[in-house]
Amino acid sequence: MLRNNDLGDLLVITPLFAALRQRFPEAKIIAGVGSWALPILAHNPHLSGTLTVNAPWFNKGVQPQGWRDRWHYLQHSEAVAQIAAQQFDIGIDVLGSNWGALLLLRAGIPYRLGVRGFAGGAAAMQQCIRFDPQQRVSRAVLGFAELLGATELPDPRPQLFLTPDERRAGEQIWTGRGQRVAIAPGSGREPRYWGEANWQQLVARLAATRSDLDVVLLGGPQDVTLARNWLGWAPIFATLLVACHCARRFRCWLPLNW
Repeated sequence: MLRNNDLGDLLVITPLFAALRQRFPEAKIIAGVGSWALPILAHNPHLSGTLTVNAPWFNKGVQPQGWRDRWHYLQHSEAVAQIAAQQFDIGIDVLGSNWGALLLLRAGIPYRLGVRGFAGGAAAMQQCIRFDPQQRVSRAVLGFAELLGATELPDPRPQLFLTPDERRAGEQIWTGRGQRVAIAPGSGREPRYWGEANWQQLVARLAATRSDLDVVLLGGPQDVTLARNWLGWAPIFATLLVACHCARRFRCWLPLNW
């Protein structure tokens, strides 16, 4: 499976791994993802392994992304050679693009699945799901498993698999705490960022509801300044926790509902 996109893009398709493992319990199932996203797949029991595919398209992890860069990657990258060496029987371009289709072709994968109606590549595929902007991605990608004969599908929610140490850390964070609110203010694209003033108003309204709230900021080191500002906006908050490193920590803090 090719999913060389951003963190959230990978996280929301993790139910597909479970669906394919249930359909093909003895198969070798490999996810090709960007190096920046590998921690999301750590300890995933449905995967046989991962391949690092830092392909220069449809992500923010690789620059530049001109057509020459993409063509050079297809022709000369070690990752494409590694994929070809695995001699996969089936390849899935989860995003569904011309470039993803070319990668599967270049790797010599005989049976290919993609997406019709998004970014191209459908003509090079044996089967496709149809892009539907009204359908959640986590459910839409399960269509790949259905195309391959799956009839029993998992709940279309992101899946993370925590170590015992991570679970214990989460339990320690929440022991004895009252009502909690988790806020993820960041955005991968500037036009999508809500703006600090809007977050300030939201935090102030939350603070007005009760004085014993614990607020968790889901973010990275770049959000530490924002977290400190929150204390000035709403000094009645009892505690402010900042997740500074990895999305893998989030599941032990709150149930994900996508």
